[in-house]
Amino acid sequence: MFVDGLKVFVVQIAYMIVPLIIIFAGTFGSLAMISPSGVITDPTAFTGLLGGTVIIGVILAIILGLIETIAIAHMAYNDSELGAAFRFGEILDVISQIGWIDYIIWYIVVGLIAAVIAFIAGLLNSIPIIGTLIALLIIYPYIQLFFNRALALRYAYE
Repeated sequence: MFVDGLKVFVVQIAYMIVPLIIIFAGTFGSLAMISPSGVITDPTAFTGLLGGTVIIGVILAIILGLIETIAIAHMAYNDSELGAAFRFGEILDVISQIGWIDYIIWYIVVGLIAAVIAFIAGLLNSIPIIGTLIALLIIYPYIQLFFNRALALRYAYE
């Protein structure tokens, strides 16, 4: 199980490395425009570089995040074969069979349900020790279990 978790971690890093590089490049490129005295030398270029690259990076992260979710399910379906998470043709075929619109709607609905449960867990965290333990040991694992079960049902419903 530990090895399977590492495989999921590797897949998540592999899918998000390009958007993160784009976002960091834009952010640090923009910060390089600040003079040593703390004054922005060209505000238009600063905003354009920061905003443009961050927007491109976030859009790419959203698209790859959608693909990554099905890629992890595809890897689990293929007996935890790491290469299965990078078979883009098969993954895109699975998403096409589900339907892109249906998949995005499913993703939003499951995300909203998880957000509501996470909000409740956040309220429990205000109780010093007991609330934090309940949130960490019961609610957060339940959210992960809920999401992964919903993903498995969505993936299997071809």
